[in-house]
Amino acid sequence: MIDTLRHMALTSLVPCAHVADMDKSLAFYQRLGFLVRDSRVTADGHIMSATLECGDSGLMLAQTDQPVDRTSQGVLFHGYDTDVAKLREELVGQGVAAGKVEHPEHLPAGQIRVEDPDGYVLLIGQIL
Repeated sequence: MIDTLRHMALTSLVPCAHVADMDKSLAFYQRLGFLVRDSRVTADGHIMSATLECGDSGLMLAQTDQPVDRTSQGVLFHGYDTDVAKLREELVGQGVAAGKVEHPEHLPAGQIRVEDPDGYVLLIGQIL
């Protein structure tokens, strides 16, 4: 059995994704309803990192100067929406490639698959 620390506990945990083009990534996540809560900007005005929020969800984006290999992303993001068919329609209308609504056994109301500009996969399921 693992002993937990009694004097402290995490109050939140926020994933951080390295991105090749901060502007493209911010635009993508803003389409999903995320708002920029905080950002670090260089002297010449480029955003180097940003903390995003959408409801109870948080995500950090960090600009990288290394190539991002979209074929080997080791993170899968799960999100939830109340109407994935409508969300898919809106995303496709804005030029975002969103997969068809599928109905896996664990999400009978449906889910869609979307990739962000760096190849990170978002599986967005519908809450009943």
